[in-house]
Amino acid sequence: MKKITAILLFVFMLANLCTVSAFALGSADNSKMKVLAPADKSSAFYENDLEAYGFDVKGYVELDGYEQLISSTFSNYGYHTFLNVDGAYGKMDGILYYGAKSAYEYAEEQTADLYDQYNNDEIDYSVYREAYDQAYEEWEALVEAEGEFDLESNLSAMSYNCAGALEQTIGGLKLKLENSFAGGGNYVKIQYTVTNPTSSSKKFSLATTSDVQVNGDDSATLKLLPNGLGAKLVSDDGSMFVVDGANGGVDNVWIGNWDYDYFANMFNDSEDGAIYDDGDSAICWSWINRTLAAGKSVTFYVLMEVGINEGPEVVIDDDLNDVGASLDGYILDPNLGTVDLHYTIDGGEEQVIENISVTDERTPFAIPLDEFECGSSHTIKVWAVDDAGESSDVETVVINITHPWGIPEVTAAPTATQPGTVVYTCTVCGEKKTEYIYLGDANGDGVLNSLDAALILKYDAMIITDLTPLQLMLCDANGDGTVNSLDAAQILKYDAMIITSFANANFSLEAYIQLCIDYYGHYVDVVE
Repeated sequence: MKKITAILLFVFMLANLCTVSAFALGSADNSKMKVLAPADKSSAFYENDLEAYGFDVKGYVELDGYEQLISSTFSNYGYHTFLNVDGAYGKMDGILYYGAKSAYEYAEEQTADLYDQYNNDEIDYSVYREAYDQAYEEWEALVEAEGEFDLESNLSAMSYNCAGALEQTIGGLKLKLENSFAGGGNYVKIQYTVTNPTSSSKKFSLATTSDVQVNGDDSATLKLLPNGLGAKLVSDDGSMFVVDGANGGVDNVWIGNWDYDYFANMFNDSEDGAIYDDGDSAICWSWINRTLAAGKSVTFYVLMEVGINEGPEVVIDDDLNDVGASLDGYILDPNLGTVDLHYTIDGGEEQVIENISVTDERTPFAIPLDEFECGSSHTIKVWAVDDAGESSDVETVVINITHPWGIPEVTAAPTATQPGTVVYTCTVCGEKKTEYIYLGDANGDGVLNSLDAALILKYDAMIITDLTPLQLMLCDANGDGTVNSLDAAQILKYDAMIITSFANANFSLEAYIQLCIDYYGHYVDVVE
């Protein structure tokens, strides 16, 4: 299994630093190599002369037998952030401006489902064509309504310059980007803080965009995470890039084809379950139409990861002789994304708990077992498959569903010379079992010896403070109604064969019933 040897912490560096700068990060290093990497290019999009400098995310991994640095953006163009305030620079949700698309592209997108229906002979061509023409005309009307749109100046005006000051003012709002380690050092947390220093509320949308690739694979499959608030890019060699904004409040994530106008989708949203595997890919994530009151601040974040996808591991976290209504455990997976948990019970049909979100290395799970009968034994096989297709080893466990035995009912009291009997009733199924009880047998193992005396001495010294009613009655070897060192002495004499019975012991059934009522609140469990 390939292992991640490092995850790269990005920083915002001057764009004219075209080489990777590396140095130790001290206590934040977590025994993993980290390096700092600026974006190589000085332009957000190489088709335009924009003063929009971004950051890049890279990681050292062991691949093909040697360590190498992999990037997650095409030619290190990096990730670029934009803040649109009060709609000053175009739409604040969906497509930034319709002129970014041609009429036929827009019409094809709007009628894609109808085209599929036409190809499947579900509708006539005329139905599809009429809808296509309507969409074409709609695009023309939208473009006309927008009027002139100066793309270059609008993008420049919205752009957060990662080569500039840490906090920058855009459209009257202040925007600050910061980074830190998360997930035990496996991830990078990119935090965005927006502050309104003005005297009136403002509405804004905030986005980060990038032309993504991983380890030089510019056509790797890019797919949304199941929650629709993140995406994962995985190449054939297992290299991966992940962004997850679910806990950081992200509103939209768009994935799709890179072209000269992909940034027009910075405030757009892809459909749940979207997968892009049709060539050069890009990603945008955004917070849209947020209102910020005067003098207030708001903080968002995403988690990012780049490296080699590592397969998950399943760990069972239960006492297999005392399993409750579920088999509990956790999944070890250092990678962001999701896993599917597969399991079979007693060789039956394979079942799957889908899309378990991995937000930390240790992710809990619970397999329901409420249909099991108490007193039964079962074999369960469990394994996990991550969203890159890597599977854990299969864990095979045998669990025993024990009877929850109720209050022991004394059916024959023990005497100085004879054992007594108790009946236990399962509080779930009503099954019964009968056991012998012996005066002096404090630990209930059926043997009278120094271990019983030791237990009584611990109770007398208050090292242990809780004995059940049955233990209290059996421990009173000298019959004085108190459990203390005198009873322990009697048991030690019996163990040394100085005495052969506890002549003064008196197991009173009435006293035992009262102790049970005081201890449990009742005597004898009734199973309906």
